[in-house]
Amino acid sequence: MGSLLVFNKQYDDLLSTVLYHPEQPTSGTLDRLLSAAADEGEQVTFILCSIDQFDELASNPRRKTVLKKACAGMIGVLVEQTPQDVYLDCPGVNQFLLILPNITCERAHDFAEEIQRRFTALASKIRSRPAVTITMSAACAAFPADADNRADLLRGLRESIKRCQKEREGCVCAFAPPDLEPVKVNLTATQIQALEAIASDQNSAIDALVRAAVDGFLEENRPSLSE
Repeated sequence: MGSLLVFNKQYDDLLSTVLYHPEQPTSGTLDRLLSAAADEGEQVTFILCSIDQFDELASNPRRKTVLKKACAGMIGVLVEQTPQDVYLDCPGVNQFLLILPNITCERAHDFAEEIQRRFTALASKIRSRPAVTITMSAACAAFPADADNRADLLRGLRESIKRCQKEREGCVCAFAPPDLEPVKVNLTATQIQALEAIASDQNSAIDALVRAAVDGFLEENRPSLSE
């Protein structure tokens, strides 16, 4: 049985987050984990899973129950059918995250394919009229080899899945760094001064902080599954 990354979360918290994205204390916990891994010179491998038909089901009120069953089933697979040394979390809408310390990306890829098979078997039993096919895709990445901070790592995983899903659903892919495009934004002198201080304190780059802030804004304003 896998361990929850944030120990005071419950099963219902994970389900609520993956459907609606309420405020959860995941980011700080993940940052501390990555900081400790960096200090010890350890690799941490990540698998991010995503239900391929999530947006389609979420936009159809008559499919709300089907989507909730699929998400609940996915969480059940991760919580009940993974080893104790695997950490689990749902950091955002349609984001099922597995954290595997000291595991190679090759082994993580095989693990992701096994999770995919188990979820597919579960999803095939969800009854609906008309019948709907529900699949999941996943992406694997390693810290710090693929990304050296939480925001870039999760962003890269999400975008890697999206690129693969455009070719075919039900894929398991490796991390591919997202394309970055320059956008001019005018900031006040006070904002720049504050960003420089935070970047120095966190040993990060201002660009990375701004991308993380934009990610947070986009996630908070994403259309959610209505109650």
